[in-house]
Amino acid sequence: MDAADVQFGPTSPEPWSERALATAILRTLLYADVFGYPMTLEEIHRYLVGMPATIEQVTAALASEALRPHLTAEPPYYALAERELHFLRRRRRSATSGVLWPVARRYARRIAALPFVSMVAVTGSLAVDNPRARLDDLDYIIVVRPGRTWLVRLMTIVLVHLARRHHVALCPNYILDSDHLVMTDRTLYTAHELAQMVPCYGLEVHDRLLAANTWMRSFLPNAEGANGAHVQILNPIERFFKAVGTALLGGLVGDVLEHWARRYQMRHLLGQATDSHTVEACFSEGVCKGHMQDYGRHIERTYAARLRAAGLAKASLALAMGERG
Repeated sequence: MDAADVQFGPTSPEPWSERALATAILRTLLYADVFGYPMTLEEIHRYLVGMPATIEQVTAALASEALRPHLTAEPPYYALAERELHFLRRRRRSATSGVLWPVARRYARRIAALPFVSMVAVTGSLAVDNPRARLDDLDYIIVVRPGRTWLVRLMTIVLVHLARRHHVALCPNYILDSDHLVMTDRTLYTAHELAQMVPCYGLEVHDRLLAANTWMRSFLPNAEGANGAHVQILNPIERFFKAVGTALLGGLVGDVLEHWARRYQMRHLLGQATDSHTVEACFSEGVCKGHMQDYGRHIERTYAARLRAAGLAKASLALAMGERG
């Protein structure tokens, strides 16, 4: 397949055809290949890049003559040809995720018990059972009540330091309030982060977050609903702690502390952002996105290079860079 076969933009999905579906599957596996991640049939269908299709259509395409030379399979996984070593890696990482998930859920519950927190979801490699090691960071996205983003972040950082004493690396690197659910960084990478996150608390708010970002369907039209769920209910002690904290910090005292916490933390974080030359980090009254290493942009560029190497260069700009703004 050459680039002429794959005209695609994030707001103009391709019309369905067997050839277009085969190309979309290659795009999907190329993206997963950036992470060394073989995919199941269900995952290929959910994260199919750029065009809607039924799971039956994806099943038929995977068995077609058009794709067979480009793929290798080891049930239940599919990968690009000559990527057989990725199968063993995925099985090992799946076993590692089984160790990390109870830890991630325990700390998600502790974050959820903080005042003003309305949603906690696991993101990153653990969300797709692909952590590199048992000491891998546990990434979270947190939604809070409007006007308490920075106070919640301050409380969460205390929890981060406490977890570190137990050799647990928490990374609550994206905290936003419920008035700022719309993502402005509209890329395939961000669409994946939204589609892959696993809610641990606040399923209704999670659904609102997805509903506020319907643009992601231009990239991943089959990714509906949550990627599984580890939803937890707070126990009476946790609910009491949360209610008391919310009552004590919900008025003028909380407003003063929020103002101080925002000024103190933003001064520190903006200095870090300047030193790291980041373009992804974002800090405002209702958003704290501490992506200092520009990991998403690195993934986009790597994926664009894979597309070019596969002869899909005309699709690379739209898919890898998306619409920002």
